[in-house]
Amino acid sequence: MQRLGWFLGGEEGLHALTEALSLPSERSGFAMAFVHVTDDAALQHMGAALHLAEQRGVPVIRASENKATGLPDFDLAVITGDASCPLASGWPLLRLSHAPPERNGATETEEIWTAMDDRVSAYTIYLLVCLPEGGAASIATSCRFGLQGRDWDSLWRQFFIKLKNEDMEEIKLMGAEEPLFHHIQSESRRREVPLLGLTAKLFEEGMVSIKEGKLMRDGAPLERGLDLSAAVENALLKGEFVVD
Repeated sequence: MQRLGWFLGGEEGLHALTEALSLPSERSGFAMAFVHVTDDAALQHMGAALHLAEQRGVPVIRASENKATGLPDFDLAVITGDASCPLASGWPLLRLSHAPPERNGATETEEIWTAMDDRVSAYTIYLLVCLPEGGAASIATSCRFGLQGRDWDSLWRQFFIKLKNEDMEEIKLMGAEEPLFHHIQSESRRREVPLLGLTAKLFEEGMVSIKEGKLMRDGAPLERGLDLSAAVENALLKGEFVVD
């Protein structure tokens, strides 16, 4: 299994960690999830997750912002939430994102409202190649799920009814209590850890690598990354991280 360095920041990163720790280790796709926090203020909001990490024997390592000095020798690092990329680490670095590279920096909340406003038929989660030195990001892996069908139709109808009486900015005030928003967010978060686990497995088995900011497979760059949608859905169904 991969030795995964899990750099945690903000509510989104905290949620991803909690989901990962809830999985049996043999299903997680990585040997252990190290958590790096940058200041004491962050610790105050991580009590439950840190307690769960302690119960599972997962080390919690303090790290200085933007520095990789003194950290373990990871095989792969994943940046979640608003954590910073560690500089000069030498590891493949990926960032969990709800926005494509051209909207890099957009939050999960912003992307879900955009998806609703644009009436999109599917929603995508990304792992972006993180470049500590800056430069244009590229997609490593992604997964996509549909927003149409029996489980979604009534939620869209409710949303459209609201739009007849309120503008989008008023609806946004509901936050995660808005039913369609909440369902998109829940389904998205269910897929984050399988996407991370499957990606870690790809690196572990030598099926992919990162070179010059691009995901490589069979010696060729994958310009739009690798779509793991089918494998993620299979992982959710069977609890197995299998990639082809």
